[in-house]
Amino acid sequence: MYTYNVQYAAFRWDQVQERGLVDVKGAVEAFRAFPFRDEFKKGSQVSAPPGPTAPTISFRSHSDGAVLAVWMVGLELYEVYLQEGGEKVRNETSEEPLIIEAIEAFFAGSRADLIRHLGHLPSCVAKPRFWNRLLAGVALGGGFGWIPAFICFFWTGSPLREYLAILIMAASITAGVLWAFGKLPGRTRRCT
Repeated sequence: MYTYNVQYAAFRWDQVQERGLVDVKGAVEAFRAFPFRDEFKKGSQVSAPPGPTAPTISFRSHSDGAVLAVWMVGLELYEVYLQEGGEKVRNETSEEPLIIEAIEAFFAGSRADLIRHLGHLPSCVAKPRFWNRLLAGVALGGGFGWIPAFICFFWTGSPLREYLAILIMAASITAGVLWAFGKLPGRTRRCT
């Protein structure tokens, strides 16, 4: 059993309009009929906090809880999101045939194949798991931070050199962790 819902630009982020049961043919028709472009343009006029919601259509499989959602992130750019079990994949595309192919595969039940397919496309973006991001940030920050800490500790005559070296390492590791969690610019990881 599959159902779907939609979100419009004026909705809160947690507000949806349930549309009921749907089959693959109805899902493709619903995607084609959804006013993504009009809603995206309306979203630019929403000024109430927290701002507009991306126009979204979501399909849910009630047998296994899998979700396929499509939202518009630019005037001609969609993001396709697939979640099944613990796996998630996001893919940006301007190609509507790719989205229709994803909808058809989702309803056919071949989600593992769909995750692999979307994950190997060049426009796929995934966030690594929490511990992987944390360890990557510590490694990055520690890797770059030891150089100024070493210089500070051994080549300064300051009586506070130990504290200064520790402070430099802590700041470097913090910056690395923030970067790994996407809080600093430049953090995008491809799925492949």
